[in-house]
Amino acid sequence: MTNVASHGVLNPKIKITMEKLNRKMTKQLTQILIFLIIAMWTGVSFGDSAMYSLSIFSGAVFNSKEDLRIKQDGFEDILVDDANFKTKSLSGAPYYGIRLSRWKNNRAWEIEHIHQKLYLDNLPPDVQRFEISDGYNLFLINHAWQLYEKYILRMGAGTVISHPDIKVRGKTNFERGGGLIPLIWTDGYRCCGITGQLSLAREIKINNKIFLNPEIKITHSRQNVPIADGSVQVHNTALHLDVGFGYTF
Repeated sequence: MTNVASHGVLNPKIKITMEKLNRKMTKQLTQILIFLIIAMWTGVSFGDSAMYSLSIFSGAVFNSKEDLRIKQDGFEDILVDDANFKTKSLSGAPYYGIRLSRWKNNRAWEIEHIHQKLYLDNLPPDVQRFEISDGYNLFLINHAWQLYEKYILRMGAGTVISHPDIKVRGKTNFERGGGLIPLIWTDGYRCCGITGQLSLAREIKINNKIFLNPEIKITHSRQNVPIADGSVQVHNTALHLDVGFGYTF
C-alpha cells in the first residue's frame, strides 16, 4: 500500500549539517553513558555503601506487527501495513543484553544495553533490503525493586542507537561499522529515537556470588531512521523471553 505525499528535495548542505548534529549528539550521549557507568562503579552515593551486580543475558524476541512508513525525496511514501519484523537471535551478531545494577535497600539504579535486531520479513517491491542488524541498540536507565526476596520488577527509559542497512529504490546510506568496540559516532550508527521497558525477573542463586536470571520484559521503541534521501518511521513493541547469568560484587 502506498500513499501519495509531496516532497521537496532537501538541500545537500542541510543534510550534511543534520548528519554532523546527529553524530555530535550520539557522541555526547555515549560520553554521558560512560560517565554514569563510572559514577555507579565508583560508588557515588550518600550514606551506606551499595552492592553491585552485573548480568548478561540472551533469549527469544517476539515483535508486534506495526505500520511502517518510508519517505524518500521525490517519491510517493511507502506504507507497509503490519510490518513483520524478525529478530533472528542467533544469526550474525547475536541478540544479547548486559546490565549493571547498583543495589541499596532492596532498590537499584541500573544501566542496561539491549542489542536488539530487526529484519523486515515482508519487503515491499521498492525496498531491496531492510535490516537494522548491527544493532537496534536500546540504552536504558532503569529503576528496580526487589519483591518477596525472589523477584525483581524494573522500569526503564532511554534512547535507541541504530545501525541501519536499508536499501530503497536502489539507494542506501549504509556505512560499514560495528566490530568489537564500535565508534558509534563514526561507524554508521544513528541516535534516532526513544525507548522504554517493563520487566519482571527472578534471581536464582547458584552460590553467594553467581545467580541465574530468567526474565520477561516488554519494550516499546519509537524512532525516525535516516535512509538515502529520506527517512523511515520505525515503531517497535517486543516481548523478550530472556535468561542469563549474573555476578554480585
